[in-house]
Amino acid sequence: MLQTTRAFFGKQKAEQSREGARVAQHRTNLKGPCARNILQTLQPVHNRVKNRTPDLQVLVDLLSFIQFFVLTIFRQMEFKNKTQRENYCIGQVLVLFIGNLVLWLLWHVLHFTVSIFYLVLAIASVAESYFISSGLLRKYRTLNLSKLRYLAIVVETEEACQTSKITELLQWLGDIGVKHICLYDQEGVMKKSKQVILEKLNNAMVFEEAGKNDKLVDHNPMTLEFTSFSDGKEAVTKAAHLLFMKYMKLIKLAGDQKEQIFTEPHMAEALRVVGCKGPDPDLLLVYGPARCHLGFPLWRIRYTEIVHMGPLESMRYGSLKKAIYKFTMVNDS
Repeated sequence: MLQTTRAFFGKQKAEQSREGARVAQHRTNLKGPCARNILQTLQPVHNRVKNRTPDLQVLVDLLSFIQFFVLTIFRQMEFKNKTQRENYCIGQVLVLFIGNLVLWLLWHVLHFTVSIFYLVLAIASVAESYFISSGLLRKYRTLNLSKLRYLAIVVETEEACQTSKITELLQWLGDIGVKHICLYDQEGVMKKSKQVILEKLNNAMVFEEAGKNDKLVDHNPMTLEFTSFSDGKEAVTKAAHLLFMKYMKLIKLAGDQKEQIFTEPHMAEALRVVGCKGPDPDLLLVYGPARCHLGFPLWRIRYTEIVHMGPLESMRYGSLKKAIYKFTMVNDS
């Protein structure tokens, strides 16, 4: 009987040791502040009871059971909170994914819509150009060119190398009735190809040879002026030097050292004297990707209307005639 009792209590102590190890492990893993408070409250009681006589062993077992029960409950609560956090994170990821997917679809739909819009505009422009070239639209058949005394053509430098396209464009202008044209590119490519262009045109000559004193002569031949960006810089330098020499001459003759104010008429007269003051174009057509005058002399385009015509490779006779027609209609009104 005594041996049986000892074996029973030995088994109870072993179970208590294992239970204490589990409690310590649960206490280490537990993170909730509420659970910590409860365990901190029970632990001193457990220690005091444990150090008493063996008669209180039942109470020790009860306290151990209570600790284990509390730990189990709070671990289940922590597991639920962890599951909720995981579900919340998964929900956030799904919301972000769906939002990005919707934005991606909207962007592609918008891009597709804009592409279709510009495609329709391009088709309409090509069709209109064809109708104008064919003479099907009556209002474009005859143009009043009395307002278009001088036309400037600005070509991007890379496209200015296409001499055949330049020649074709000049032939179209001749068919329309434009006779006085200025050809400009920044690097002077067309100026270097001047002789080749003149040879391909049957009835054309250089503007400087057609008349003097900056007066446009109303001759049948087409007159062409070739200029570049360096010509404009050189013209300004020559004109400024001429004005400076005149100012110094006035100082020497009259002894007047007052500050001289040079106005626009003074500059225009100086440019005319040095031979760099060409006529002011009424209309300037720009061929190339850039929507600007590409360095065309600013003092010559003060009252000039500028129209961007797109790349030289995609030029069309109907578009050219339409641009000139719009200019004449605006000036007539």
